[in-house]
Amino acid sequence: SPEVAMKVTHGLEVDVWGIGCMLYTMLIGTPPFDSHGVRSTINRVIIGEFKLPDYLSAEAKDLINSLLVRNPNDRLSLNSKYS
Repeated sequence: SPEVAMKVTHGLEVDVWGIGCMLYTMLIGTPPFDSHGVRSTINRVIIGEFKLPDYLSAEAKDLINSLLVRNPNDRLSLNSKYS
């Protein structure tokens, strides 16, 4: 997640980011921020740069976009009204 890459305080929102990365990888076959070098991959994570292919359903795109939000406060929450 961007907050881990920038070495700042973080919480459960990091797990939400991880779920987004796993979902993206399972549906597309490659990690969302993959590049040719470690530094460029980290930079892509920090700025939240990824592309979704056209063949994904609108629902899948919406879920991934909700999970891979750069600002942890704006990400889909793990909180539930049943908790």
